Amino acid sequence: MKINSDLFLKKLLCVASILFINSLISPALACSFMSIYTKLDIESYTGPAVKAVSPNFKVESIKRGSDDGNFASCSDAGVLKLRNSNHSSDQQGYVFEVVEGAYKEPIFSGDILFPDKLWHDKSLYKIIWFDGNTNEQEPFNILVKITAVSISGDKSEPQYLAIKHSGTKAQRDWIEVEL
Repeated sequence: MKINSDLFLKKLLCVASILFINSLISPALACSFMSIYTKLDIESYTGPAVKAVSPNFKVESIKRGSDDGNFASCSDAGVLKLRNSNHSSDQQGYVFEVVEGAYKEPIFSGDILFPDKLWHDKSLYKIIWFDGNTNEQEPFNILVKITAVSISGDKSEPQYLAIKHSGTKAQRDWIEVEL
C-alpha cells in the first residue's frame, strides 16, 4: 500500500491545528485552586466526645478580584484571610455563615471547614470566592457567624465577626493628554 506523503502531512497538520486551537479555548486550562479544606466527617466518628473550643478569628487581609487581561488566570478570585488565635485542636472545624449584610457572590459554602492535612498553618483560613473579573469592585459589609464544630459534633458558642471592604475603583491604563 502506497501512502501519499503530501496528503498525510496535510491531514496531520490539520489535526495538529485543531488540537492546538482546542487547547487554547479549553476550560481545562482555566484557573483552578488546590483544595486546602476537607469535610469534617462527624457522622462516622466513634471516639470519645470532644468539646468544641470557641473561635477567635480576626481578618488578616482581603484581596479583591481584578481583570489582568488573561481569561485563564485566577485574577478574578477574591481571597479573604482569617486567622484564628484560639486554634487548639486538629479535631474541630468551623462553619462560617453570613447573618447580616449581603454580597453578590457567595463567599462561604456553609460546610464545616477543616484544614487539609497538607495545609501547614492550621490557624490561617483562606476563603476564596469568585469576585468578578473587573478592576472595579463594590464595597461590602457583612457580619459572619463562626461556630466551631468538634469531630464528635459538639458546637461552640458562636463568634460574630464584621468583615468589610471599601471596594476598588478602576484604574486607568492610559494618560490623558490635553491638546
